[in-house]
Amino acid sequence: MVAVGKGTQDFPAIVRAAKGNTQWMIVEMDKVATDVFAAIGDSYSYLVKNGLARGKKAA
Repeated sequence: MVAVGKGTQDFPAIVRAAKGNTQWMIVEMDKVATDVFAAIGDSYSYLVKNGLARGKKAA
């Protein structure tokens, strides 16, 4: 497993297929070759920077 955007799945197409009916985006990491927390951070950044998900606004 790798961070979202670094593998072979087409996440923009997956998000478009939901047609705006997605309330939550869950990133599941069972096993990764890198640091799991770095992969989660990279996944979050990819989804938010590419407009595929909304990030939590900093306090």
